[in-house]
Formats: sequence, structure tokens, C-alpha cells
Amino acid sequence: MEYKVFCPCYEPTETRLQKQETNEQPLLETIDPPLQKRTQDYSHIPKTLSHKVTSHDVKTLQFCSECQSIRCENCTSKELIAKFCPRCFHFQAPSALVCNRNCFSCPRCNNFLSIDVSTEKDDISARIKGKTFNFHCGNCKWLFTTGLVEKPAPLATIVKRLSVDDDDRQFKKLKDHYLSRYDAMNLLDTETRILYKQELISRFSSLEIASMSKSGKLPNFEVNYESDDDEIEDVQDKKIIHKANIPSHKLFPVCQSLRCREITKCAVCNTVLTSMPEDASATTIRKSVHSPAVEVLPEINVTRFRNYEKKTDPNRIGVPNWALSIMNPLQEDIDVTLSYPDDIRLFCQDKIIKKGASYSVHLPCTSFKLGARPASCSKLEEVVKMVPTVILTNYTKQSRIELMGRSPIGLANVTWTPEKVDNEFYEAMSSRPLDSGVNWATLLLVTDVDVEQKQLDFPLFLSVKGENHSFGVWYLLQIPIN
Repeated sequence: MEYKVFCPCYEPTETRLQKQETNEQPLLETIDPPLQKRTQDYSHIPKTLSHKVTSHDVKTLQFCSECQSIRCENCTSKELIAKFCPRCFHFQAPSALVCNRNCFSCPRCNNFLSIDVSTEKDDISARIKGKTFNFHCGNCKWLFTTGLVEKPAPLATIVKRLSVDDDDRQFKKLKDHYLSRYDAMNLLDTETRILYKQELISRFSSLEIASMSKSGKLPNFEVNYESDDDEIEDVQDKKIIHKANIPSHKLFPVCQSLRCREITKCAVCNTVLTSMPEDASATTIRKSVHSPAVEVLPEINVTRFRNYEKKTDPNRIGVPNWALSIMNPLQEDIDVTLSYPDDIRLFCQDKIIKKGASYSVHLPCTSFKLGARPASCSKLEEVVKMVPTVILTNYTKQSRIELMGRSPIGLANVTWTPEKVDNEFYEAMSSRPLDSGVNWATLLLVTDVDVEQKQLDFPLFLSVKGENHSFGVWYLLQIPIN
């Protein structure tokens, strides 16, 4: 079972809600990312709860301990702290784009190139005339020689100079010419002519200014920087084909592109969410994450009962009873409160519901406590204790031993029997979980669905209260009903 987590950064404020109710503008055009901290109102269902742009995988989210709220990419900011080469692990200047050391790739197969250096001397005076650099590809056997280099310079600079051919030089001259004309046309506006008169006189002659004035302004043009993934892949494929058709003597070594090391901050309170240790070397590629959401938000799992046999009414699609397990990732006891809309038909616009068909979801138990996650989880027997009984298998020796030690009452409650088709069987247990463990609890989830879809989208609001955490979050559970 998959589920998504809702981030409220696109949720409109009260003034925008009024505009939305009067249908003045579409919803996504009236909302902006949060620029200041504001209290979230959970007394109503979020307007953007069913939008795809607001639903995220919990693994991609961060949690701000200062705001006590989740943060997605839209409500975080990134700050560049360093650039380094992924091959030699040498730190570079923030303005650099490629490695200035001897890190090059083959233009044909992108394999790492080995470099040999030979020194040439004058036969008479024995004075060093210069050096020659030879590039070798061990994969496709591609070769490249720089020729005699008389003046010392970084190897990346030498290759860059050699790669500039006559066509590149001509293009650069043409580009500089039209850029200067474009700047001149902007300076010739009536509003700015007096202001930039001295600059015009210093940059261009009177004849050039007169010629530009007669020709008029350059036409405005727009550049579309957006491109689909398919178009990007198509361009990359064409580049590969183009390189394969270029003669070897016109290909040059490719400088290694740099990688960025950055920190992630909360866009509301500027708290650092993801960063690298200050004393970390360039070889430490993995980030030191302060607070990922997966370590804070309770994990939810909706499954069938143990030993379930599919016996349903032929006139109904779906099964009335499910087991909903909630696991606490925090190392502190928490109080959990669940709530959900009375009518979930609002989230079924794209589903075909028959006239008079039933479509409801019910949670008998909505308030309970979860224990803290054990601090030590290095041993297998400690990890198995944190697995709910309803999803614990008997495939391994350790899991079978753990099942034998579980509560017989809890095991019976989450094991399928024909009586469990009747919802009245659980009326006596409506105020408590079916089963519970170290840091988890399993609840009964009753569904009564008749819809021509394979999936039920069930919005569930989960409120958490603990010693160091107090927050609420919306989950969008995707329950298979066929």
C-alpha cells in the first residue's frame, strides 16, 4: 500500500479562499509559497489536498523542528557552500564550472583519460623548449596530442584554447557585434538618451550612432527555456550521434564537470535542515541530514488480515475490513489522534460511482498512545519487535520465534476468520486498537465501497503530541479495493 504526505505550502490564505469561492481565478494561480510563518488551520479540509503538486513521498520531505512542520522542495531554500571535482575530490572556486586539474573524459565513450607528458629540449643549448601532453582512452583507444606547449598554463586552459576553431572565433565575433548593437539600441531610447549620452559617445563613433538610429531598434524576441524530459533525451541522443560522426582530429578532451555541496534551509524560519559537517573532506559525498521527515512522521501501512481469504459479495467491489498499522519512529512516547472527512466522495471526482452505491470509510478507534522507538536496533531480534503482527511473516526462524511470543489475543484479532466480515463483530473493540507492540498499533479500518476503480484515495489527518514534538499532518492513503 502506498501513501502520500500533504505539504500545506500551496494552501491559500483566507483572502485567497474567498477569491476561490467566488471563482475569480483558478486555484493554482492564486497561491504562492509561504513567505512568513503562519498558523495552519486544521479545522477544515485543505483546498489543495487532492492536487498532485501538494502530495509527496515521505522520503523526499524534511521536517523543521522549529516550525514543527514538514518541508518540501517548494518551501525550502538551498545555499551553495562548496564545489568539488568528483574524480580528484579537489575543492574549486564557487564560480568554477569544470575541474582545473588533470581530470578529463573521452569525448567518444566518456571514459577517464590517462595523460602522458613528454619534454622537448633544444639540441644545441639543451634548453627546454616546451612540453607535449598526450591523452589516451583505455576503453575506445582514442588518442589526442596537444602539440608543443611553450608557455606554462593549466591543462584545462590549454585544451580550451585548442578547441576554439575558426568557426568558433567567427561566431564569437558575430555575437559580440550584435550584442553591442543591441545594447546601443537600448541606449538610444528617448527616455534614456540624455542619461546615457556620455556612454554612447565613449563607446561608439558619431557615424556608428547615426547608422544605428536609421536602422531602428532590434526586434524583441522571447526564448523558451522550458523543455520536456523527452526533448532533453532526444537532444542528448543527437549529440552522441553527432560526436560519432565527427572525425577524431576534431574532437577534444572533455573537462570534468564539478559537483555542488549545499545546505538546505527552511524557507520560513531559516533553520538548517540538511548540511555537511564543517570538517568534512571532499570524499564525504553523503550529506549529514539533520531531520528528514521519515524519521519524524509515523509510518502507516494498510494491509489485509493474516491468512485472509478473498470471499466478497459478488454485487460489491471491495472488502469491508482492513488492518491499519501505525509505527512511531520517534524515541519518545506520543499521543496520536486520527480524523478524516465524513464524506470522502469529495476526493472521487475521477472515479465512477454508481447511483445509490455505498462509498464510506470508518475508523472505530481514533485516539491511542504509541511507545517510543528503541534507541538500539542493531540486533535482528530488536528489529523484529518493531514489526506489527499483521505484517510479520513466518519465513525466517527469528520471525517465527517472535510470533510465538506475541499476545494470543492480539494475534487472534488480526487473523482472518469468516466472522470478521460482519462489522458488528468489532463493536466491543471500537475504543482500542486490535493489537499493539513496542512502538506500533494496529487499528480496524472499515470500508464500504462500490466504485469502478482499483484504488481508494482516503485522506487521513494524523495529530501527534509528545515531549519534544507536537504537529499534525495529512496523509493520502491509496488503498487497493479490488
